[in-house]
Amino acid sequence: MYLFIISFVIALLSTKCSGWSDRSCGVFSKDQHIKEGASAEITCVSACISGTVFWTLNNRRLNESLSHMINSTHTVILLPHSELQDPDHPTSTVQCHSEENLQILGGTTIRIYTKPHNLSCIFHSNHNWKEILPELFTCNWEHHIHTPLKIKYSVISGSKEICISNATTCTRNTRDVPEISFPQQNTIYVKAKTEAWEAQSGYYTFRASQIFKILPRKINLTARLDHILVEWNSMPNLGVHGRCQVKYKYTKNEEVIQEVLNITLRPDVRGKMTIDKVESCQTYNVSVRCALDQAPWSYWSPERPILTQLKKSDVKLDVWRKVSTLHEEKNVHIMWKGIPSNCPGTLSYNVSHSPSYEITSKTNYTRTSCANSSCEITVNPEAQSIKLTVIYDGDFLAEASFYLTSFVENESVKLFRVNSIETKLEENGLVVAWTAPSQPVSGYVIDWTYNGNDFEWKRTTSTHTTLHAGLIDKKPYNITVTPLFGGRAGPSTQTSGVCSGFTDPGNVTIVNLEAYNKRAHIRWSVKSQEKCSDAVVNYTIFYGTLNGPQLNVTVKNTVQDFYLKNLNPNTQYSVHVVATARSGNSESSERLFKTKIFDPQLITVISITGGILLVLFIVFLRAVQKFNERPVPNPGLSSLALWPQSTHSKTLIPFHHQPFTTPSESQCERVYTEEMQQTSSTTYSKSPVTSEQKEQTTTSFQNYERPFLSSRTPQQCFSRDSVSLLTVENSQFNPYRRQIADNSPVPHNSKKVKRLVLGPQEKTPSYVSLDIFD
Repeated sequence: MYLFIISFVIALLSTKCSGWSDRSCGVFSKDQHIKEGASAEITCVSACISGTVFWTLNNRRLNESLSHMINSTHTVILLPHSELQDPDHPTSTVQCHSEENLQILGGTTIRIYTKPHNLSCIFHSNHNWKEILPELFTCNWEHHIHTPLKIKYSVISGSKEICISNATTCTRNTRDVPEISFPQQNTIYVKAKTEAWEAQSGYYTFRASQIFKILPRKINLTARLDHILVEWNSMPNLGVHGRCQVKYKYTKNEEVIQEVLNITLRPDVRGKMTIDKVESCQTYNVSVRCALDQAPWSYWSPERPILTQLKKSDVKLDVWRKVSTLHEEKNVHIMWKGIPSNCPGTLSYNVSHSPSYEITSKTNYTRTSCANSSCEITVNPEAQSIKLTVIYDGDFLAEASFYLTSFVENESVKLFRVNSIETKLEENGLVVAWTAPSQPVSGYVIDWTYNGNDFEWKRTTSTHTTLHAGLIDKKPYNITVTPLFGGRAGPSTQTSGVCSGFTDPGNVTIVNLEAYNKRAHIRWSVKSQEKCSDAVVNYTIFYGTLNGPQLNVTVKNTVQDFYLKNLNPNTQYSVHVVATARSGNSESSERLFKTKIFDPQLITVISITGGILLVLFIVFLRAVQKFNERPVPNPGLSSLALWPQSTHSKTLIPFHHQPFTTPSESQCERVYTEEMQQTSSTTYSKSPVTSEQKEQTTTSFQNYERPFLSSRTPQQCFSRDSVSLLTVENSQFNPYRRQIADNSPVPHNSKKVKRLVLGPQEKTPSYVSLDIFD
């Protein structure tokens, strides 16, 4: 009640002192800092409006029951800590609004401050500190607050500040805090102070031994035959017991194994612990940490590695051999495992062989020293047994012996041989299965190699097994299965070229790329140097313009060429081919090509057609030229003669005379005529030629007609001025001899006409010359 009255009085005084008029509005107090768990009271002056007001907290309207009106111009709201403790809003905004027009009349910011908590302190030293008592005194605490004000923290013991800081931690040298007592109990607290508020943490009570964080211990490791001895220096003697932890870890089958051992120590006692059941020839990393009773743990000491020794109980000697015939001797490749590698000390191996079939302690052996994992020896054909002896640091460690059994290739061997070895590659390894021989077996040995020198093997009693240890991925292996019959090995069966994995398809190469105007032909090939290259499932051709979308088409694995269609003419494209297999993909290099403006095949067809037409045209011109260049007939081979009147009837044909130019232009190149002159009323009896001449003419014609007359039909020639009948007469001296013309007068009122009397067609060719006259 008193707080309400004081707030009201402050609001009135502030209004008067500020010189506000009776019409002013606002919110008081401004920028409040509220202690965690406390309530806040805020006053709203609403003299500038009429009506009631309402409140919001972070834009959320508050319940009206939280506020009440003092008078018509003053409204007070009491915010409980439950409304202000919002983790999402460490800083809250409170506003006063007019109910009538929702106008904001004023506002204020409320910040919640907390007190420091979780105070703790330790005595500690750096790694170079050599004294027993600690070097430093450090205290830490927590203080969750959001404020723009600067905070000063003070660590107080009793009534005295022993450490001052601006952060939530404070460190002092132990000599500078005499207020802290080592044998007695101490009590401290932290005070946080700003210009606006002050907060104090709770009290923290401790003894020096309870907060003494000792330095990491110095450790010493010793490898024994079957354990590791761990030793470290003692802890400070403060009259309390100590506790320590020994942590060790090692790697087995690619798995990190870690263990922690605990031990309790008396004051001022040197620490000692053994790590039992260690693995042979393994590297262990060991570290130690310690603490006084109820005190915090020290830091872990730096890890120190140690290699364990070889234990006889861990030796599981397993020997196998590969036998081959070399000339008249046996070449035996001996292999063994089961002895841990990287062991300290000296391991030596001796291989001996005996000619006797049964191995006894009295058998004389021929000894050979071998390397660490295999040995190659040559023995006599009579040798039947092999023995391997392992020596460790000069002492006997283990030995194993086996028989060398020879099998002759005959029908009986089939009863002891495995058949039908099948392999299948799966995710967990290579599965090998086979058919058991006819004879009962005691087990099988499966060995595999990829280079013929490095072997791995395993034993099994089943007819199938999975190979995974020692397999190199993507290598072709030779796998051999050997049946065991008691202590003897049967004949081996081998399968070759079994891939432990598959590589990506071979290199894809575009071998030919031919572009047309709207399509392109691409051809590719796949070549691989790897024996375990995976088979191609399909090919995908990716193509497209340089700035356009990429298109693709997928074809079968049997196709290695393709026509890209629907391309744009005169456009540059890029193309590459991807071969897809189950193991992965292989991609060719990118090739660029540009389509043609026109189809080259169309141009080729047009060129060939044009060439053919040109040749035909040249042939035609040549034929025309030869036709026009025919030779002119030789007049010396023709003669003139009169047609026999008794055997040949004459036919008069009017002929309009036109002057002849050249023999080639004459329409009568080959005609056979007899020249005569007659009118429409005259006959041959009126001719001035005598009967004697007629006989001579007839005779001459009969003598020469047949050899020179042509088989062609006589041509008709006409003249405007006269009519002439020309007859061919054979003559060897004068081609125009005996050309006789009848010069009978022609009536003046009639037109000048030349007539040709055509005789019958003759078979003998003749040439004529025409003499045209009026």
